[in-house]
Amino acid sequence: MELGFKKMCGRLLAVLCVLCVCASFSSCKDDDDERGIPDGFCGTYCYNYDNRKFIYYTFNEDGTGEYEFDGNADTYGYFTYTVNGSVVTATGWKTTTDGGGMDFTITFKYTNGTLVSGENVYEKI
Repeated sequence: MELGFKKMCGRLLAVLCVLCVCASFSSCKDDDDERGIPDGFCGTYCYNYDNRKFIYYTFNEDGTGEYEFDGNADTYGYFTYTVNGSVVTATGWKTTTDGGGMDFTITFKYTNGTLVSGENVYEKI
């Protein structure tokens, strides 16, 4: 009888170990999934303003990004962003042409690999 009890305890322990391993794998999520970032979203998007000035937004996988405006004056900035469905909201700080800086928030709609804000369409490069 003692051998049967030891065998049963060993099997129970093995089952519990398997359940613990399964639970630990199934409870983990990718950070991108938690932020709602679509596959292929991260990267640099460009808007050609007035055929000679370019506005760039670079979105990193960690929820941060960089802004750059090439034109009559170089302007740059940094931001964090969130994704809620197809709506991307970037909030951060950027330099201004007078040498100062300012906070900014911009909202985009993400559709078919492009970002749209108002009438401006940013293509992924």
